Amino acid sequence: MDKIQSLVVPDLCTGERAIDIAARYDINRRTVYKIKRLYETTGGFSKHNRGGRPRSSLTESNLARIKEATTKSPTKSISRLSNKLSIPRTSVSRGIKELGGKSLTIISQPMLTVAEKEHQLERAKALLNKLKKGKEGTIIFCDEKQFTVNKFNNHRNSRFLDFRDTPEHIRYCPKIITPSL
Repeated sequence: MDKIQSLVVPDLCTGERAIDIAARYDINRRTVYKIKRLYETTGGFSKHNRGGRPRSSLTESNLARIKEATTKSPTKSISRLSNKLSIPRTSVSRGIKELGGKSLTIISQPMLTVAEKEHQLERAKALLNKLKKGKEGTIIFCDEKQFTVNKFNNHRNSRFLDFRDTPEHIRYCPKIITPSL
């Protein structure tokens, strides 16, 4: 809206008609009149204070508490942070957004040694050679998890709060399959 206002106001000051301005910028004529009225009453682009109930739980001290808690444990969920800090969940979420943070998913990667990676590469090359020579019949590839090994698999539940200064190693979590559990 600020970009449109900065384009419309100079045209209004030159005395151009609102309908011509609206046609040029492909906006509604009423929008041009609202921008004109706002500029004439305030002398700028800022909107007046609309009133309403002031924020009571998102104070500077609570913002500092949220920043400190997320720095200590960035993998803690927003719901648990709100319970720990005794601040409403929506206020914690809004505070994280105001502090420049965002909730990101943790990316799971297989925890492989160098020898295991080399072994996988050899097997893949051998399979590719067999496919080229036509020695194999039908091969079905499946990327499904084994329900007996990894019973539950919801990657969206593994999240962390990032403020652009969070260490990179937290984003990547090694995946270990333990069938005994």
